Parts: sequence; structure tokens; C-alpha cells
Amino acid sequence: MSLESYKSEEFEIMTARLKSALEILRGDITIPATRDSIIQLAGCSRRLLYTPKRSWVIDELESICKERDSSKTDNDEEIGENPSDGEELISLVDRQNNRIEQLQAQNSEYFHEIHRLKCEIQDLNSELTRLNEQLKKRGGS
Repeated sequence: MSLESYKSEEFEIMTARLKSALEILRGDITIPATRDSIIQLAGCSRRLLYTPKRSWVIDELESICKERDSSKTDNDEEIGENPSDGEELISLVDRQNNRIEQLQAQNSEYFHEIHRLKCEIQDLNSELTRLNEQLKKRGGS
């Protein structure tokens, strides 16, 4: 695998992780829509969010914040002063269950990716061993 293809693959993986983090933020209002939340959910560095190729992440985050603000205003008008605690708790439990399902799916993806990478490392180590043995034979003969 060339360095360029490795970097391209890593870029795509991180892009998928960032999109997943944004989807989670969009779907679960219990998680604060902040840069720290994205960093934690995507497992990336703060610096990554400020690279030119990743500026779309901050734009999407601001969009989510605006959606939440407008939704909060709409909900406040609809609900009034005394929202039903039972309905609110049911809604919260449903959101948390959805979040758990999303995290379980993400965990499964990471598990399979780790397994694939371990197999790839094992193959590369075998190839390296084989090449070292060939090199020793050439140098020794």
C-alpha cells in the first residue's frame, strides 16, 4: 500500500467518523452540540476540525446549533410552562435507546475494522519476514 493510498483511506475513514458524529449530534439533543462533542464522538483532534478540508464540519455544527435553537423556541411555545414529566421522560429514554443502538452499531464497525487491520498487519509482518529471509540468503551466498 502506497503512502498516498494509505492517507486517502485514512481521510475517508475519518470523514465517515465525522459524519457519524454529526448524525449523532443531530439525532440526540441530550448531547451538547459543541466542538468537544464532535472530537469525543469522532475520536479526532481539535486541530483536525480547523484544517481547510474539514471546515464543513464546523459549518454543519453551526447548522445543528441553529436547528436546536429554533426547535427549542418552537417547543417552548407548543409546550408552555408545564411540560408533562412522563412524556418528557419517555422521550428521553427513547432518545437514549436510539443513541445506544447507534453506538453499538459504531462499535461493531470499529471492531470489524480493527480485525481487518490486525489481519493486514499479520500479512505484512509475514511478508516482511519472507523478504528478510530472502535478503539474508542473497547476502549469505
